[in-house]
Amino acid sequence: MPPDLADTSSSLVRAPTPPTPTDSTRTLVFRGPCTIAQAEAMRETLLEALADPSVTRLDLACEEATEVDLTFLQILIAARRSGENAGKGVFLKTPAQGVLARALVSAGLAHPGGMDHGWLNPFWAGE
Repeated sequence: MPPDLADTSSSLVRAPTPPTPTDSTRTLVFRGPCTIAQAEAMRETLLEALADPSVTRLDLACEEATEVDLTFLQILIAARRSGENAGKGVFLKTPAQGVLARALVSAGLAHPGGMDHGWLNPFWAGE
């Protein structure tokens, strides 16, 4: 079951206000552990946001993640591809940092040193 919109203690919390007709961007904030244990809830929430016809851009804020594993990286990559297939932009709100950046380096998806040495995919730089 996806986390409740008002439940700020969950690992994945949506922006407190849904997009209005003049605001087609939705931000999802990932808090706490983002691992296989939370995978189904994260996946459902991302799919729900991508299915919303009023959303044309989905920003993913990962700065508050405290633990990231390969499952989370796969979910982010899949969300990006699903967004592209649906004609919607999916972006990191800020370039990967902290536990997300370390997980990317560990998985071979980024060079040690991050932005100074270049990401292997511009998605991780927030592009």
